[in-house]
Amino acid sequence: MRSIKNSEDSQDKISEVANIAGMLSLVREILKVVERVNSEGVTILLVEQNVKHTLTIATRAYVLENGRIVMEGKGSDLLNNDHVKKAFLGI
Repeated sequence: MRSIKNSEDSQDKISEVANIAGMLSLVREILKVVERVNSEGVTILLVEQNVKHTLTIATRAYVLENGRIVMEGKGSDLLNNDHVKKAFLGI
């Protein structure tokens, strides 16, 4: 019986990883579209947890913690901020 349970657990984990990979691929595609539309001069309000990529493409960004704005500025400046690196990028 134990080998069947382990097999089922493995299948569940494989399915979960596949679902996550599919979602990550979708997020990447959406961010590409956002980047393209923005490059055409359209202003976009983007709320996203992919901090590194979002700040890379953001002209202006706001950092929220506990529902409050704690920082704002150019995306590239915030990406290089020590607090942002530590709190959101694990660096």
